[in-house]
Amino acid sequence: AGLVYLLLVAVSLIGGGFKLAAGDQAKELFAFASNPVAGLVVGTVATALIQSSSTVTSIIVGLV
Repeated sequence: AGLVYLLLVAVSLIGGGFKLAAGDQAKELFAFASNPVAGLVVGTVATALIQSSSTVTSIIVGLV
């Protein structure tokens, strides 16, 4: 149970850091990605740049 809590805290910290770094640009990106095809493209590019789908998923979940 402790490891699950630690994972959730880490995801929250990553999301919070991304919010601070991206600022208003994150809102624009999510507005653009509301289209499913555009969201797929943005997710694919982000995963290719970071080379970790788990990290991209953690960041996005942290932003929600």
